Amino acid sequence: MNNLLTKFLSACDKDYLLINQDWKIIETSLTDDKLLINLPQEYLGRDVRTIISELVGLDNIAHEIIQGKRSKFEIKGIESFPDRKLYIDICILPNFTDNFDNGKLILLISDATERMILEQSLVQGANETSLLFKQLTASKQYIDVVITSMADALLVTTPSGKIKTINLAAEMLLESKEIDLLEQHISVVLPKFDSLQINNFYNTENSDLFTKEVEAICQTKSGKSIPVAFSCAKIKTEIERFRGYIYILRDMTERKQAELAKQEFLAIISHEIRTPISSVMGIADLLLETELEEEQQEFVKTIHTSGNSLLKIVNDILDFAKIESGKLELETQPFYLCNCIQEAISLLSLKAENKKLTLNFNPSPDLPEMIVGDITRLRQILLNLIANAIKFTSKGGVEVFLNSHQIGQTQEGKELYEIQFAVKDTGIGIPQDRLDRLFQSFSQVNSSICRKYGGTGLGLSICKQLSELMGGRIWVESKLGEGTIFYFTIIAPIFSFELQNRILS
Repeated sequence: MNNLLTKFLSACDKDYLLINQDWKIIETSLTDDKLLINLPQEYLGRDVRTIISELVGLDNIAHEIIQGKRSKFEIKGIESFPDRKLYIDICILPNFTDNFDNGKLILLISDATERMILEQSLVQGANETSLLFKQLTASKQYIDVVITSMADALLVTTPSGKIKTINLAAEMLLESKEIDLLEQHISVVLPKFDSLQINNFYNTENSDLFTKEVEAICQTKSGKSIPVAFSCAKIKTEIERFRGYIYILRDMTERKQAELAKQEFLAIISHEIRTPISSVMGIADLLLETELEEEQQEFVKTIHTSGNSLLKIVNDILDFAKIESGKLELETQPFYLCNCIQEAISLLSLKAENKKLTLNFNPSPDLPEMIVGDITRLRQILLNLIANAIKFTSKGGVEVFLNSHQIGQTQEGKELYEIQFAVKDTGIGIPQDRLDRLFQSFSQVNSSICRKYGGTGLGLSICKQLSELMGGRIWVESKLGEGTIFYFTIIAPIFSFELQNRILS
């Protein structure tokens, strides 16, 4: 090869093989430190096709190049070493040295490894992108089918609460097409739900939890009000941290109607049962006043005790039905606060004494003497909590604590107090994972407790609802095997004869 041409090819980062018309190697610029093909030690005179198999079958093309019918022929991306990733491009040219000796060909060889790896990466990336797109499309179609098939209404909003999409169930529930609700605020759908509570969803960006299910009134296009239960969850992605909210609304109309029917049924049945029970207990009381043999007296006492237990259950069911239906009205009469607690303790002192338990009352010194409220319902809460404490305590005792603090004034100028009661026992305690079940209707800690100690599971539920009707709340602290403390509060104005006379005058 011409030295000048050799230098030129070297500068272009290309090497060559000079071959004759029989494909035999005559000369090469490849060196030991730059092997682009698997070149054997004895390569001169060797058929290049045994080294580069891609050249097999190119005899006609080679003759065309030698005869000047074709200027060149290129083969790209040949894998030249099977054991490592090394690729070359080959260009077959006529021998333009030695006065274009037509019996020879030049094979220009260039390293194509970097280009091939890049091309393979691009192809692989394109394939992966195509696969991902197909998967995303399939996922979207799947999600669309799920959302469309949902029986519950679904609304998606922006972080500020503007509606972006709704499903078919939402269109049916709200009597509106999706296009009519787009860009409307969620409060259009839930107008009577406290706006502050809605805003709470938009001020908790660090929370990933579902909100608890909330009951509210949903407004339809025709103006109809529908009771619904709804929950709200955040839409978060790795790329865009916070996208908005998903609201799921469930129509509660049928459930509310069923609950109302159940409450009315319970009230009717309870009244029907209470009348004959009262008669039986009245007759039992009369029998106890007559001269009876000892065995007969025990029989009558059993009738009386069983009747009392049955009457308590019936009264609980009646109270529960009244509270659930919103028909329970609280009285507002002045009464002595400490007297109410002492009366409840007196009624249960014999039970505590029979179990050899102490039963103490510890009021704080700065309590109001008289408050205005419903003494009967307050006593009912205390009797329930103290009776439970005695029931579940085998040794030690029960203590009732009472304290209060002023929180404001009524419109009439009466001082308004929050009064806190606590009933503490040294009984069996309650497991931490069961505490949240205590105030649910017809619920007890577990079935073994029900079998051993009895009860309907309504008492604490009634206590909770009564305390809330009085403006307060109820909660519990407990340690298994050590005891339990039930707390509850009420909000009540204090009563003073001086202020009452001033108001009346």
